[in-house]
Amino acid sequence: MACSAKHHDPCEVWRVAAVSSGEFPVKTGMTMVLLEDSVTFNGKDQSFSYPVLKSKDRLVMGTGANRMLFRLEEMGDSVLLLQELYALHPLTISFSAETNPKK
Repeated sequence: MACSAKHHDPCEVWRVAAVSSGEFPVKTGMTMVLLEDSVTFNGKDQSFSYPVLKSKDRLVMGTGANRMLFRLEEMGDSVLLLQELYALHPLTISFSAETNPKK
C-alpha cells in the first residue's frame, strides 16, 4: 500500500531499516505507511495494521490488548526513529524514507 488518491489523509511511506527486537512482528525491509490514525506494515509474507494516536513527537500504537508509547524522532527528511518509552526493554525501529508528501 502506498499513498494514493484512495487515502483521504496525507500519509508517509517509510522502509524499516532496523528493529531492536526479533519478538516484534515488524521486520527489516518491510514498508510502513503512516496515516493520521493508523499505521500499516507490509512485507513479502504478511501485512498488518495498528491504530495510532499521533501528537507532535509522540505516537501511541495499539497492538491488540497493549498500547505502546513511542517518541518520534525525524532526522532530516530521510530517517525516522520510533523509540519506545517507559518499557523495561524498549523497542527501537529505524526507517528510511520511501515517500513523504508533506515535505
